[in-house]
Amino acid sequence: MPLPHVLISNDDGYDAPGLRALHAALSGMARVSVVAPARGVSSAGHGVTDRRPIDVERCDVEPFGMIHIVDGLPADCARLGVLELLDERPDWVVSGINRGGNLGVDVFYSGTVAVAREAAFLGIPAVAVSQYVRAGLTEIDWPRATEWTRDVLQRILAGPTASRPPVWNVNLPSLPSAEESLGIVNAPMALTPLHVRYRVVEESSDARRRTYEFAGQYGDRPVPPGSDVDLAFRGHIIVTPLLLDLTDRGASEVS
Repeated sequence: MPLPHVLISNDDGYDAPGLRALHAALSGMARVSVVAPARGVSSAGHGVTDRRPIDVERCDVEPFGMIHIVDGLPADCARLGVLELLDERPDWVVSGINRGGNLGVDVFYSGTVAVAREAAFLGIPAVAVSQYVRAGLTEIDWPRATEWTRDVLQRILAGPTASRPPVWNVNLPSLPSAEESLGIVNAPMALTPLHVRYRVVEESSDARRRTYEFAGQYGDRPVPPGSDVDLAFRGHIIVTPLLLDLTDRGASEVS
């Protein structure tokens, strides 16, 4: 069997260590093409660029070889890669490895997940991979993240197509170097809100203008038992299947 063709991208920019780690994870498993943002655009959500031209530069970047660097948003990379830039349609799109978790309602804000979701809109199965970062463990062990990602992707890419979701959302745990993960588990996304808080960092003399800065703490979010947040915080590698259709078919009709 020929190796599958996988397009990889992210929301941290083409020069992010997580993208290099993802490329290494796929080594020998796939033929890899890279279409990634020119700079970090984390928390961009599913925005797309349609009101200005998008510059794309093709250049040789280690360790990838020739890649496309897009002056746009993460979802733009999926669109342009699939529809315009690659010589052949990819079999998969994989996004990551994001620095920071994309658990629970994060999937609505995440540019990493948006890459995968946009690919799914275009009919291509997709995976988003994120590395949760616990407070006090800000140095990421990228070789270990590569190993975990490779293990998960081997299972996902070889899995049955009949029951495959449009998007697999994968979150890696944040653990001290002496601790091993508790293994791969499937878990539902938590629908509890993030810990959202702001602080004033600047104020005009008449108090009519203020500048706010986000001050919420990721680890302070609610932790529903058995959810992706709960199990990731406890040290599991989390896999969550995501659908595209948000229609509530049980809602009462408006007439």
